[in-house]
Amino acid sequence: MTQPTRRLLMFAFLFIAVCTLSVHAAEPASASEQLHRLLDDEWSARMRDDPLFATQSGVRLYDDRLPVVTPASYDIRAKQDLEFARRLSGIDRKALSPADQTNYDLFEFILKHRNALAPYRAWRIPLTSDEGFHVDVMRMAVGVGMTSVRDYENYISRLRAVPAYFSQQTANLRQGMKDGFTLPAAIVPGIIKVIEGQQYKSATDSPFFEPFTRFPDTISAAEQQRLRTSATAVQANRRRATSDLVPFRRGQVPSRETGPARLSHAPCFAPTPLPVRRPAEEAATPVGRVFASTQ
Repeated sequence: MTQPTRRLLMFAFLFIAVCTLSVHAAEPASASEQLHRLLDDEWSARMRDDPLFATQSGVRLYDDRLPVVTPASYDIRAKQDLEFARRLSGIDRKALSPADQTNYDLFEFILKHRNALAPYRAWRIPLTSDEGFHVDVMRMAVGVGMTSVRDYENYISRLRAVPAYFSQQTANLRQGMKDGFTLPAAIVPGIIKVIEGQQYKSATDSPFFEPFTRFPDTISAAEQQRLRTSATAVQANRRRATSDLVPFRRGQVPSRETGPARLSHAPCFAPTPLPVRRPAEEAATPVGRVFASTQ
């Protein structure tokens, strides 16, 4: 075979290969593939937007940070949910397996309620009688395995982020006060007790310091001391962050009262229903976790 002939054959094979790849690339994704990709995209977005939830879910990519909770960040998430709903509506449900039809229905339900509730801007009430940002951060080391120096350094970075996180949340509270979107006054005393209970005299008394009392043997004594010292210094800023909530304690916690006598002391709540917590929201997970999380 002459060299020109070999070259011609080589170009022919390359042309056929390129055409074959182009044909496969042009084939549209199946309904199941579209749904799985959508669920994966939503899950990734949730992990990125809520680092605390990511860590608790075993996703350790964002262990060094806390959520961004500015009004602009919530606007971005609301637009994301609208886009997820648009993509979901474009998937042929009839072409899915029975299991994926269930996943489709659950995700549709979740997005429907998220998008319906988003205009109420519930982020203006970031704490309630039994939960809130001030409680979430206190639990951010619970059940989290720390086996390396990197794990502890990520945790210290997260501690450093507490003041900014609290500042954003208190700004949201103040926006709620300005708008008249507030808590019922009857539950405020219980919240005050929780806030007061979070004022610790020393860094080592705080739940934040607990991980620094249980280092694994794989971390040297010198590194343990360095990490403890760093955590103790960071704790001073953390105490100032929780102290920023103190002005809300003595009769200034955003609240509403049904009687007219309190209207001059606390914002009046507008006649709009409070957004309720959505347990089913946790179902927005990849295939398999979508159904399991609703059990």
